[in-house]
Amino acid sequence: MSSKKNNESLFPIEIIASTSGSLADRYSGHSRIIYNAIVITVLLGLGSLPFISIDVSIKANALIRPSSEISAVQSLVNGRVKESFVSENRHVRKGDVLYIVESDIAVEKEKYLLSKISEAKYFIDDLKALSEAYSFDEELFKKISTSLYQQSLASFQQKLNESTTHYNKTLHDYDRNKKLHDEKVIADSEFENYVFELEKAKHEIEILRQTQLSLWQTDLNNYNKDLHEYETQRTQLQKESENLVIKAPVSGTVQSHLGIYSGNVVFANQDLLQISPDTNLIVEVYVSPNDIGLLQHKMKVRFQINAFNYNQWGLASGSIVELPNDIQMIDDQPMFKVKCSLDKDHLTLKNGYKGFLKKGMTLQARFIVTERTLWQLLYDRIDNWMNPNISTASL
Repeated sequence: MSSKKNNESLFPIEIIASTSGSLADRYSGHSRIIYNAIVITVLLGLGSLPFISIDVSIKANALIRPSSEISAVQSLVNGRVKESFVSENRHVRKGDVLYIVESDIAVEKEKYLLSKISEAKYFIDDLKALSEAYSFDEELFKKISTSLYQQSLASFQQKLNESTTHYNKTLHDYDRNKKLHDEKVIADSEFENYVFELEKAKHEIEILRQTQLSLWQTDLNNYNKDLHEYETQRTQLQKESENLVIKAPVSGTVQSHLGIYSGNVVFANQDLLQISPDTNLIVEVYVSPNDIGLLQHKMKVRFQINAFNYNQWGLASGSIVELPNDIQMIDDQPMFKVKCSLDKDHLTLKNGYKGFLKKGMTLQARFIVTERTLWQLLYDRIDNWMNPNISTASL
């Protein structure tokens, strides 16, 4: 008691209040228990870091799109739109008529070919009648329908008549001189001249017939060839005319319609519209070159749809179906387009209401690439702090 009083007399109360002994007396044992508990908790937490694992994922922006490429519809011919049956966002089926195009050139060419085919057929009929004729009389002339071969037949008949008249005169001279020769009135040499003239006149008639028949047969062959060419051209024109009716190549939704309607002029290979096909949906993920090496075929992936609050709707899921080999420039950034499947085409609220995924929706893809312990993650973070140059170089 006397020592305490002595201490109080030696040191002021303010100094004595800040000493360890005074502090130990002031704070009870309960505070020490809390302090010890905190220390033990921190030590246990640090000790458990190597045993607690979490998923490590990489994130990338993505877009929902059809599994088939968007189909571009083009005009294959030059012409003017006669009828249009399309509008933006209209749903069409494969084979539906989108446009009817009319072409003045095709119409005129069709008329020309039909005229040439008809003409060739008339010529062929006439030439067959002439080539197969045994006599060239008035009955044959009546069978010939074209003026060209009526004139040809008339010219041949005139020449044939002249040759026949000459032959008849020569035959008359031959008959008369044959009697004289038989009566020994004229010499053999003189009679032989009449025999020669008769044979010559007869041969001239045969040459005239064969020459004319050969000319007609040549014309017949040429017109048969021309007819085949005209019919081939017409068949090709009819196939091209099918291109005047522009149909939907796939079922889907019209988009990027260029506003081409009735009366507009279109040209060959001109884009008219695009059709987004009705196919299964896929997710196209744009992965940076830094992360592409971590991805594998059939790797699981989760999708956070921007249009749906993931706290209420949750996440969609799928897997990688195609890893690209080539890089592409997207918004001036090098990216790999990774294609992923969707396990479902909708998300569901707790009350059962479904929100369906649609083409064009944006989202974030999360690829689970590995599992790491908290200790490994902490070590990586400390390593990055301690070696910032290595961290920067790795990026």
